Amino acid sequence: MISHSRCLRMIGLGCMLLVVSSATTAAMYKWVDDEGNVHYSQNPPVGRAAEAIKATPAPPASTSSSDSAPTTGEQQQEGTPPAQQPVPQMDPKVMKENCARARSNLETLTNHPRIRVPEGDSLRVIGEEERQAMIQDAKDQISEYCK
Repeated sequence: MISHSRCLRMIGLGCMLLVVSSATTAAMYKWVDDEGNVHYSQNPPVGRAAEAIKATPAPPASTSSSDSAPTTGEQQQEGTPPAQQPVPQMDPKVMKENCARARSNLETLTNHPRIRVPEGDSLRVIGEEERQAMIQDAKDQISEYCK
């Protein structure tokens, strides 16, 4: 049987992994201010319409020069926004690892309602709303990586 403290450490580790992995797929918002400046943020502006956009992860680094993706200048065609450029497929090994991590995080979040996450030098218990958001993030990651 797993001791209580070991269980809590495993939950904390799972949450940290979820936070780290969910940071790569965090929602992004785009909006234009009153002066016509375009802004991008992970939080929508208060009292202003914003467009939710999906941030695309950076392509994996390749060691072979013949297999490598084009450089930024070659990849972006003039007049085409970077978000519309094709994104190379993720390495199957990385996909499998991300899938396993997302499944583990979902299991931890659904089986343990009191989750503690690091905050500064201490731990804090997440609220139910934050837990549900983390569960949804884990489900989204599963649908993305477990293909």
